[in-house]
Parts: sequence; C-alpha cells; structure tokens
Amino acid sequence: MALSRRNKVRFSRLAVFLVIIFVFIYFISIPKSRQAPASQASTKDDRKISKRDGVKDDVSGIRDIYDYIVVGGGQSGLTVANRLSEGKDTVLVVEYGYLYHDDPLIARPWQPFDLSNGLFHDPKLMFNFSSTPQAGLNGRTQHISAASTVGGGSTVNGMFLNRGAAEDYDAWEKLGNPGWGWKGMLPYFKKSSTFTPPGKMLQEEYGATYDLDAAYGTDGPIHMSNPEWAWPGQKVQMAGWRELGVQNTTEGAGGDAVGIFWVPRAQHPIDQTRSYAVTGYLNPALERDNFDLLPGHRVNEIILSKDNEAEGVMIQRRDGNNTISPVRARKEVILAAGLHTPVIMQRSGIGPRRVLESARIDVRVELPGVGMNLQDHPAAGLNYVFTTDFFINPGSINGVQAADEFKRTRSGPHAGGHNAAMFLPATSFLNNSVEIIQSITKDERLQNLPHMYAANPTLYAGYQKQLSILAQAYGSNKSSVIGTPIAGDGYSLLILQKPVSRGTITLDPSNPFGANALVDYGTLKDPLDLQVLIGMIEFTRKWYKSDAMKRVTPVERSPGLAVSSYQDLEKYVRGQAESTIGHQSGTTAMMPLELGGVVDPGLLVYGVKRLSVVDASMIPLVPSTNLCSTVYAVAEKAADLIKRRNRKLWGMSY
Repeated sequence: MALSRRNKVRFSRLAVFLVIIFVFIYFISIPKSRQAPASQASTKDDRKISKRDGVKDDVSGIRDIYDYIVVGGGQSGLTVANRLSEGKDTVLVVEYGYLYHDDPLIARPWQPFDLSNGLFHDPKLMFNFSSTPQAGLNGRTQHISAASTVGGGSTVNGMFLNRGAAEDYDAWEKLGNPGWGWKGMLPYFKKSSTFTPPGKMLQEEYGATYDLDAAYGTDGPIHMSNPEWAWPGQKVQMAGWRELGVQNTTEGAGGDAVGIFWVPRAQHPIDQTRSYAVTGYLNPALERDNFDLLPGHRVNEIILSKDNEAEGVMIQRRDGNNTISPVRARKEVILAAGLHTPVIMQRSGIGPRRVLESARIDVRVELPGVGMNLQDHPAAGLNYVFTTDFFINPGSINGVQAADEFKRTRSGPHAGGHNAAMFLPATSFLNNSVEIIQSITKDERLQNLPHMYAANPTLYAGYQKQLSILAQAYGSNKSSVIGTPIAGDGYSLLILQKPVSRGTITLDPSNPFGANALVDYGTLKDPLDLQVLIGMIEFTRKWYKSDAMKRVTPVERSPGLAVSSYQDLEKYVRGQAESTIGHQSGTTAMMPLELGGVVDPGLLVYGVKRLSVVDASMIPLVPSTNLCSTVYAVAEKAADLIKRRNRKLWGMSY
C-alpha cells in the first residue's frame, strides 16, 4: 500500500534519527584508551573492502594483455602491484591461494588458529607439504611454514614488524648490490609504515622507548603499534638479561637492532586488528579500474620469446581444471611467489642444467643459482616451569574471559602483549667466539654444502664471499647472531639469525608441474650452526639462574639438568630443533653472476629480458630479524626500480 506524503516525511525523519543514534552509539562504544590522537594514528580507513569487482573468479574475466603481471599475491606481490597501478598501467596479480576478506581469525592480533581442530594455523591459509629428510635433524622432515593465501605471510604471522641491524643490509651492498645498503633501504622501511608510539603504560612501567626520526614513517599503508598490555613477567625477564650484561636499546628499528627492545606490531592502533598486505595494499588497489586480482590460480611457467624475453605467463586453476591459458605482459613479468619463485623459473627452463635435464625440461637460460642458497632461521628451545609465577601469566589466562575483555576494551592478553625481544651478538654469549670466527672462512665449510654446488664454481665463489661477510658479522657488536622473544612465559625460543648452512628448493623431477616443491633446508648440516645454538642454550641457562629470575623460581623441564655435556646437548638439539620459522629466503639471490647470483641490483633476472623478482628469494644473506618488514621495504624499492626503468623505455606513464 502506498504511503501518504505526510507518512513519507515522518518515515524519512525517523530514518535520519535512527542513523544519528546508531553513529552516536558506535563512537561512544570505542574505548577511550584506544582513541589515538591524530598525531599518532592515521584517521583514514584503509581497511574497507572495495565495491569494485576487481577480484576475478576465472580467466574469462581478465584481459588478454596487461602492462604488468605479478605472480604471487602475498606481501611483496600486493605491495608492488599497488604501486605500479597508481598510474595508468594495467596490473594483474595471480595468486595460488584464496582471498578471505573479514575473516575474524585473520583480523585478530595473533596467529589465525583453526580452533575447531586445535591447529596452529587454519589449514586453508597454508601450504600442506613437508621438506625432504634433514640429515642435521636426525633425518626428520619439517613441515613447510609458508602461507597459501592472498596477503601471504602477513596474513598468518605473529605480527612482529622488526628490522635487522644496519650491518645486515650493508652486507647486501658488499655482495655487489649498490643502493641496497641500510641508507638505501631505510626510506622504504619508512614509506611502508605508519607508526604509533607505545602508550604511557608501556613507556613508564616497562621502559618502552622509540625514536621517530631515526626509524619511522607517518603515512604508510601498514600500521605499526603496540597495545596497552604486557605480561608482568616480562619486566623480570628483561631485568635478568640485564644482569648478564645485555643492554636496553632505545630504538631497534633505526639500524641498532641489538640488545633488548620493544618491537612494534602490525596492528591498527584504534581497534587492534591486524594491519597487513590486504588492508594496506590490496584494498586501495581494488578501487582502481586498472588493477585485477585472480586468486585460486597457479602460474605454471613464464612464456619466453625466442630471444628469452618474458612475454607473459601460462595460468591454470588450482582446483584441478586442466585448461591452461596464456596471459600477456607488455612491460614485465614480476615474480613474487616466495617459496615457489625458483620453481616457476625452473619449470620455464631457467635454472641449473642438472635440475632441468632431470625433469626433461629444455634449458633456455642456464642459471646455476636458481633454487640454491636457501636460508631460514632455525630454532631450538628450552622449557621451564615458573613455580612462583605472577598471578597473571600466559599459562593462567581464561581464554573466554580474555576474548570477552578484548571484545569490550580492545585490551588484555588477546590484544597481543608479547612484543619484546632480545638480539645478541656472538661475542656477548659465546665463550669460544674467537675460535668460531676464525673457523668461518675455512675450506671445511664447503664440504657441508648441497651436492649441486659442486657442479658450478660460481656457487662456491658466492658462498665464500658470504662467509667472509659472516665472519665480520660474527665479530661485530652491532649485528646479532641469536634472537629470542621475551614473552613472559617459561619457554625460550632461541633463533639462529646467521646460519652458515645452506639448502635448496627445486621442482620435483618426477612431477615438475606438481604443486609441491622439493625443499631441503640443510638445517644444521654445518656443525658451526650447532655450536652456536648450544652456546646460546648454556647462556640462557645462566639467565634462568639470575637473581631477577628468582622471583618466578624457574625449574628446567627440557632438556633437563641431566643434559649437560656437549654431546648430550647436540643430541637434544638435533632431535628437537626446527628448520624454519617461515623465513625462507635467498633462492634467487641478488648477487653478481660470477658469484652465482640470479638477479642484478635492478632485480632483473640474468639472461632474461623483462623478468624480475621482488620477494624474499632475492635476499642474498638473510638479515637478523623477522622478514615481514624487510619484505615490504624490498617491494617498495622494487616498485620504484620497475617504474623508473619502464618510464625510460615507454615514456612518461606514471
């Protein structure tokens, strides 16, 4: 029945009134403690979902040709694609995983658990395969810690946004990569982030410090902040480390990443949700008519012309559909597939001759370094029980109550209050550091390399150059060798930051176009890595015995006091250590060709035109840090390099 004009007016007024009431209730429901002032937090809502239909379900919805094709929609791929689509160029991102917008498990400030199955990560977000048996770990295989979803590692990680020391990036420059040292990287660290300083409680009660000018940007896509929450035990643990001579660092992100410091989280300061590549880079790009995302599809190989120019990619649905479709690129094909970047290259005929011939793939460009030089951060742990722990501690929290507190106040344990860490130079904890430093460059190191190194002397040359830099790093007090979170509980995860062991990633010769790669981490294959981890175990035991730690009365559970000799500790570490914490890197290293490098300082692949790599596989030496922040900075810098060279080739299009 039609409404009268008077009733229409009344209805309109009522609707306006209800909208005003709704907006009022919404704003007063935000906890006042989390309403950051404009000077500390961005007021723009970069987390909204675009209404434009830029997410495609099938190749039928995409163009036949784009200016740029980005292979991989993780951190690096979305960052580069966003920046390249800021102008008029058309950009396609192809991602094997799926897009999960507004998933509450992803948005909350901790790893996205699959609570229904008690899993550490929701399996829909991860690759599901294992490494080859690891000789250094008693033949144990390791589950591959790699995201398979739009947003990549930034979707599933622990949200640490720390950086390595200045020396870590200067090492890249020393390996023949001008412009990639700390000074060249810092502007891109800043460009990628918006920093909100720690709150009053963290500064006054826990001594959290920062240096805005030295480290941070103010209007980048990714938010860096710390919630107003910390575990009481963290103060005791920091005091214990200081007893052993470890000093507080004012700002770990300003190039001085050694000592004890608070690490910002990838967290929005208003509602404490995850700030990651989807919210920061994808959503704004989806507003643009020149940007498309194709999730749920895999790139089988790169289309190469007769003179080895990358012309496009061959795409296939990941769900078993056998239709393979070509998509062309006018300007560049950009690899950002992380773990699978070297595998895609190998399937395209680019890589070590022996690997390609074993899979019956024609060798188009022989590049021995493709898939070599694999590095990660292996870790071992000690577990203690605190018999006089604080009333509030990680083991005593009621999950239901904590979830309710977070929902009401955006604070408490579920806001994520664990981001303090300690990073140690070798000389501060190894009694035999001089002996270890002298042994790093010895020829015996070469005996522990993957067997494929023997096929090409350039790989040996590159590794020896890396060892000379690592020897300098081990002797420096400005670069760390071991890192460990300070989390307020009795478990100490000791993470080796500068391994000398190397691994490989190759296609499976029996199934070269299969979804899974052959990943051999080479963990602890070199005994020097084992020496460093055992040295840190012994140093950590001293920490548990410090006067400050008497407050919680630690009792060692594992490895146990009976495990004290070097031989017993070696057995413990080899049986318990992990190969990866999700920091796979180095397999298409940015180094000179004569050092076994795969990409040049412009990130272009040697011997192939219009093909570049922008993800963590280009890292020649893994820095002493979680990789999330570094990957954003690498991708931001990569986008500028790609724009600059194509501006020269194609004219002013940006």
